[in-house]
Formats: sequence, C-alpha cells, structure tokens
Amino acid sequence: MANIVELRVAAFIPDEWLLVTADPYNNYYGEGNNRDFTYWTENQNKLFKMAQHIVINWNTSTIDVYKAVGPTRTKIENRATGKEYIKEYPLTSDKDITYKNTVLTPTTASLYIKGSAGNSALPELSPAIDWEYNISVDRKTGRVSFNGRHDGFPNHEIYKRIDKGTPVELYRFYKKTPGHLVDPMDVEVNFSK
Repeated sequence: MANIVELRVAAFIPDEWLLVTADPYNNYYGEGNNRDFTYWTENQNKLFKMAQHIVINWNTSTIDVYKAVGPTRTKIENRATGKEYIKEYPLTSDKDITYKNTVLTPTTASLYIKGSAGNSALPELSPAIDWEYNISVDRKTGRVSFNGRHDGFPNHEIYKRIDKGTPVELYRFYKKTPGHLVDPMDVEVNFSK
C-alpha cells in the first residue's frame, strides 16, 4: 500500500531552438527545452514550459500541488552575417495553473488540475499551452487514472512515483505543429495505469 504518490505533468519543447518565422533578412527562433522525456525536471524550470507536481501523502493526509513555468527567450539570426541576438523575457504568469476538488480518503485520492500558460515574448499573438485532467489514485494498487485533454503542441509527459521509488512513465505525447496551440485542446487523454 502506497504512503506517498507523486505525479508529474509537464509540457516541453524538445528542440534547443524552434524556428518561428523568417523574413528576407532574419530567422526568428523561440527557445526550446533541449531535452527528451524524463521525470527529473523538478526545480529546473529551463527543462519545461509548464509543469504541475502533485504530492499525495497519506501519512500526513495532504494533497499538495506545485506549479511552475519555464523561461522564455528568443533568438534573431541575421541570415547574411550569421550574427545572433538573444533576448530574455520575464516569466509568464502562472495564475492560470490551478487545481480544485481535492478528495483524500484512506484508500483513494482525486483532484482536477488545469494548466494554461502563455508566451511572454508574444502574449497577444501566441496561444497558451493548455491542459486539464481529472485524476484519481488507488492507494492499495498504486493505479493512477487521468481523464482530460491537452493541446497538440508541445510535447506532454505524465509520470508517477510511489514512496520515492523509481518514476514510472504513464503518458508520452510527441508534439504536432505550433498551430495546435490554438483552442480548443485537440488531444484527448484517458488512461488508467
């Protein structure tokens, strides 16, 4: 029987830099997270665009949900000279990364999480990364169920970790195109593992 179940939900861009647009003189890039799928991104916000980390602790009868957003940088590359200019932006707001309906019984836990974080480089032009999930956890079996949806861009990952053991990947989604950030969320998620 599990005492602590941790769940990690994250969205990330696997590329180091993603070409966004170009004109006759310059290429314009957005910074990615330059990584593959992994649980080990906690407290390293350069490794994701948005994340929620859930800790269900039956020892203390608590459900804690942590949220974070990653940094935004853009790169302009002069096509003739190859010279690059990199600009950093303030972190986007995390106010729309929320949770509610937490229920903890001696044998189960459930909650609803929602994430929505925009791009601070182009807040009016770039749609937010979005997800929403209803989650339930069975303490006896360690079985975790997710039911919800997310955008088709960027990559999405979901992990569970029981009693500080080895993390287990529950869900992996490879990005489509940035156009899949436009509402509505276009990828349905429904699993129990």
